[in-house]
Amino acid sequence: MQNYDYIVKYSTYNFFIESIVYEECLLRKQGMLYEARKKLISEVIIIIKAKKISNNCKKAIFKNIILYVISAIIFFLCSGSISVLRGWIYYILVISGAIINNYILLKYNPEVLNSRGEEGSNTKGWDKKILGIYFLVHIFIISSISGLDVVRYEWSKLSNAYILLGILLYTISLFICTWAMVINKHFEGTVRVQTERNHMVISEGPYKYIRHPGNLGMVFASFIQPLIIGSIYAFIPSIFVAIMVVIRTQMEDKMLQKELKGYKEYSQKVNSKLIPKIW
Repeated sequence: MQNYDYIVKYSTYNFFIESIVYEECLLRKQGMLYEARKKLISEVIIIIKAKKISNNCKKAIFKNIILYVISAIIFFLCSGSISVLRGWIYYILVISGAIINNYILLKYNPEVLNSRGEEGSNTKGWDKKILGIYFLVHIFIISSISGLDVVRYEWSKLSNAYILLGILLYTISLFICTWAMVINKHFEGTVRVQTERNHMVISEGPYKYIRHPGNLGMVFASFIQPLIIGSIYAFIPSIFVAIMVVIRTQMEDKMLQKELKGYKEYSQKVNSKLIPKIW
């Protein structure tokens, strides 16, 4: 655990250094400059001694954030303007959420980030195809349609009230996914049985209520951009990718019941795949 403490110190330095300097100013006013400097130096020493984040963790963090950056570039290019307030609200929200998610995982479950950095060799081929379609539509097509629709051609536009609905839906999605990732050390980005990591059934946290909380978060995430940016036409590809996630959930659940020890018994206790008491 000491290594993980170092990782957290290293990764959160940029977030806390300003607060330390600010605290130093306050202590100076109180005549305790020495204590403030001592604290600042001790933080720096910890960072110098800190072990670097593994390459896999870096890859996972990079992939998590870079997709939103690519989406933002596509959106603003298609809109023909960077002065799109609702666009900035959306991308600041999701990139901030990605940073928060990564920070929490570094602190509480860095093993998940490490495992998500590379795709497992026994990842199911059908899952690669589904995820490929999901990210193609989610990152490229929804962003393109949103930019063309709301800004460039003004085909449609939802009222600003939908921004709050989108923010609420994103908050719920982020909470569910992060909660599941903290609880489940086997929460990888692709579907497979992780035999090399002693894959076992997780029945705590959100897994008490539904068997695939991560996929539920993906379904919610499919509708956030059209809501916040206000594009009615962007709901068409959003509905498509949400259906793809539902299909993925069915296929993943069937595979786990067949290949993961104890999952069939778990599925009898927790009856719902995505929506409690419904499906």
